[in-house]
Amino acid sequence: MNRREIQAKHFSAEGEGIYLNNAGREIVLRTWEERLAQPIDHPRLKRKVSYRSLVRIEAYKLEKHLLSDEVYVPFVSRW
Repeated sequence: MNRREIQAKHFSAEGEGIYLNNAGREIVLRTWEERLAQPIDHPRLKRKVSYRSLVRIEAYKLEKHLLSDEVYVPFVSRW
């Protein structure tokens, strides 16, 4: 998103709000999908996983925490 793809022409004022038009939404969603598909090294699994898979893994860990006595240890990104 930091590539200056979204510009003022991608917004429109409607009523009391300012919204992304269809072209702007397309750019945001395309960039979001690209980001979710990017692989990262998961230190605990010792393999590459996509951000989309990482979200799913975290949801399963939360489910186990809520349904049983397992402690939830969140994934922490190492920047």
